[in-house]
Amino acid sequence: MIVRVHPSRNVLSSSGTPNRRDTPHAPGVRLRVVPPVAALLYPLALSGLHQSAQHVAQASDPLAKLTASLLLFFAVGLVYSVPALSLAAVARAGNDSRVRRVAHLSFAAPPLFVLIGVLFYMLKLPSADLVVWGIGWLGVLVFAPFTARHSYNCY
Repeated sequence: MIVRVHPSRNVLSSSGTPNRRDTPHAPGVRLRVVPPVAALLYPLALSGLHQSAQHVAQASDPLAKLTASLLLFFAVGLVYSVPALSLAAVARAGNDSRVRRVAHLSFAAPPLFVLIGVLFYMLKLPSADLVVWGIGWLGVLVFAPFTARHSYNCY
């Protein structure tokens, strides 16, 4: 049996092939990707919440009001799913600091979105916040599966 050190990862491999723990197919990658996807879609969830609240206010008959209220309830669930998914990822991460870093950043998505929105509103660029938000979270999504692994005891 030949043991080789993979040059880019410094991981021992008995077959000479790269170890799969740092690839996008590694076990913890889903936990690192789901919270940033939810954070990326957070502005859409807020827009849906706003539109569904308008539908509730404009509904005239009881059936339309019930339908609009159900849509409003669903939109509230979407908005609160961003921190909930991030908190669930942190809870399932164990000692994997890669998952923890990305999930904590995603948990902070709602106040970060408000901060970015206020800054761009003050700069009189009201639509630029969505562009910066999308570019930033797409960058996180590109690098999240490939972050370096560091395990440590957080408690």
